[in-house]
Amino acid sequence: ISTLPVHILDLLPEGVIGSHVDSKDYSGSYVVGLSLLSHSVMTLKHQELSDAQCQLFLPRCSLYVLHGAARYEWAHAITQTDQFCGQTIPHKGRRISFLFRDRHPTELSR
Repeated sequence: ISTLPVHILDLLPEGVIGSHVDSKDYSGSYVVGLSLLSHSVMTLKHQELSDAQCQLFLPRCSLYVLHGAARYEWAHAITQTDQFCGQTIPHKGRRISFLFRDRHPTELSR
């Protein structure tokens, strides 16, 4: 698998990442995130089914993979919430994440 350059995000405790689907034109079928330093919650919302959403707890030092429907049909966001399933997330602080994406198939021939 050929990858794009690593993208590093550094968020303060109150930092957010707005809801989005990573570019379908410039990156391939995988988005992989390594979430460091602090726990956080990722919200996924379906692009066509407006009532369909879920939350994922991302413990510090965790890895997540968005592929298939999760990659293309669900927008993802990191919000300011410090709650997950009715529980307060302990020690929500600065978050650093490393994001890895594979190259779009059309980029492989260049």
